[in-house]
Amino acid sequence: MTVRAQDVARAAPLGTAAGVVPIGVAAENPVLACGPACFSQETTLTYDHGEVDAPGAFGLLDLSNSAGAVGVPTLASWISGGYPDALPLGRYESEPGNQFNSGPVGDAIDGLVASHAEILLPIYSSVSGNGANARYTVAGFAGFSISSWDDHLRGGETTITGYFREVIRRAGGAPGATYFGSKSVSLVG
Repeated sequence: MTVRAQDVARAAPLGTAAGVVPIGVAAENPVLACGPACFSQETTLTYDHGEVDAPGAFGLLDLSNSAGAVGVPTLASWISGGYPDALPLGRYESEPGNQFNSGPVGDAIDGLVASHAEILLPIYSSVSGNGANARYTVAGFAGFSISSWDDHLRGGETTITGYFREVIRRAGGAPGATYFGSKSVSLVG
């Protein structure tokens, strides 16, 4: 007896994702704009009051959209373990202020660095408003391997160093979504 099978695989940029770390990256980041050919280049992401184009917003997203009131312990848990639910593309509120300087958030980032973690970051195409009223429009997700960070307490600037990488997830693909190195592969018959 001969048995034959045939399947077709489809890859699509992630349109929903679980385990997202709430540190936003602008879509116009030069390495992201270059694409996978540049992903192995070490890059430094900078967060300060002038980098995000929303005064009082430092690139941290309130992924639960609870008016920027998630609190430092919850924010730290999302950084160390990712947001527990699947997140769609769309608008997300800011977690205002420079929370990078808080002990629990710093400890969570230290844990990512120590474990050489590969994390999934939200990529925003625009930000509007300021402080607690800032809103990020998340257009996709990107894998990032974090190697170091520095909170520059005196200067108010935080840097996170590592490199972008391609990641594949089992679910969450959205044909037509913007590709930032993260995709879903599924069998479609």
